[in-house]
Amino acid sequence: MSLCQNRLGPYKVRFNGALQPLFDGLKLFKKELIFPIFVFRTLFFLIPCFLFFIIITKWQILGFYFKFFILKYSFLFFLCLVGVSVYYLLLIGIFRKSKYSYLGSMRASSQTVSFEVVFFFFIFCFIFLSQKYDVVANINLLFYTILPLFMALILVELNRAPFDFSERERELVRGFNLEFGRIFFIYIFLREYGFIIFFRIFISILCFNINLFIIFLSISFILFIRRVFPRYRYDLLIFLFWFIFLPFFYIFIYICLFYAIFAFLKFFIFLL
Repeated sequence: MSLCQNRLGPYKVRFNGALQPLFDGLKLFKKELIFPIFVFRTLFFLIPCFLFFIIITKWQILGFYFKFFILKYSFLFFLCLVGVSVYYLLLIGIFRKSKYSYLGSMRASSQTVSFEVVFFFFIFCFIFLSQKYDVVANINLLFYTILPLFMALILVELNRAPFDFSERERELVRGFNLEFGRIFFIYIFLREYGFIIFFRIFISILCFNINLFIIFLSISFILFIRRVFPRYRYDLLIFLFWFIFLPFFYIFIYICLFYAIFAFLKFFIFLL
């Protein structure tokens, strides 16, 4: 990222700056923990822990690869976990009694709802083509036609540039997590970057049969997009979801139906 901006990166920490992320994390533990006046302290503690628990739970849908816990209907379980994300965003803004956090949570939740509608149709297309309800490396060639759209959807879900409206990370202006600091901010931070690693492995399993080189390239692609493209407008993003992506997936579902009918007729003619 420093090369993209023609500037020096961190180099004063040991090993020419290689330990900078570690010391940044340790510095967060030393920060003062400030509670807002009207906040519900119990929920203030529980919500970041709940966010971290969600990302840990999402890894269970990859159980056939990690040999830990196998879910037969892992795609349906994954959709349930994605849907839960709207509720904690609303709870963060409502129960902290802060108008700035409330506005940030409303902005983030509206973006998440728009994303989920389109993402559910995408998962339905994949289930229809693969005829399986679990995450497997068995993909129809027709699926690769919508792979670029899937990459754009993942950028929106991860709140990464150019769709980082929930937090405005590049300007260091927080959104729904405005008052969180110290260990609570670390939980949210680990949740975000845990999502990045999870979705990279998720794409690698679906499309490239668990290729570590593809995982590395996809993470590098996120960093490249962050440094090159400016931020998209929020209203244009909502328009993109409801008036471009959603009709496209409607059309793609009809194409999948015609594809299935054609395959059935071809098999029926072969039997005759």
